[in-house]
This record gives sequence, C-alpha cells and structure tokens, in this order.
Amino acid sequence: MEKKEEQFINFKNISIPEFNEVFSYFVEKEFNIAQAQIFFNFYTRNGWLFEDKTPITDWKSIIPIWLNRNEKNQ
Repeated sequence: MEKKEEQFINFKNISIPEFNEVFSYFVEKEFNIAQAQIFFNFYTRNGWLFEDKTPITDWKSIIPIWLNRNEKNQ
C-alpha cells in the first residue's frame, strides 16, 4: 500500500487582508472598485490559496492579473 504524503501549508508568510484593506488598495491604485468585492470573496472562499494550493503571500501583486483575466472574460 502506497503511503500518502501529507502536505502542510505554511501560513507564516501569509497576510490575509480585511475587505477594507482590499477596497482601499483598489481605490488607491484607481482599479475598478466594482471588482474589489468579487476579488475578496473569490480568494476568501479559496482560503487565500492559488489553484495549486500554494499560499498567496502578496495579494496586492495578483490584483492586476485578476483584473486582466476578468476583463477578458466579460
């Protein structure tokens, strides 16, 4: 029987933002503020992890990618 390797997520380097932080950052950078709640809800629902379960350590850096992806999907 194959031994299943357990994976533990290191949350030491994760800074999970509050919604007001996300909203303020969207305003500060003049991003589409309608996307702030959608962005926050999406990553909160996913535990602030990427699809491969890697922790998001810099949520601000992924916002432009998020916005670009969402603009293409509309």
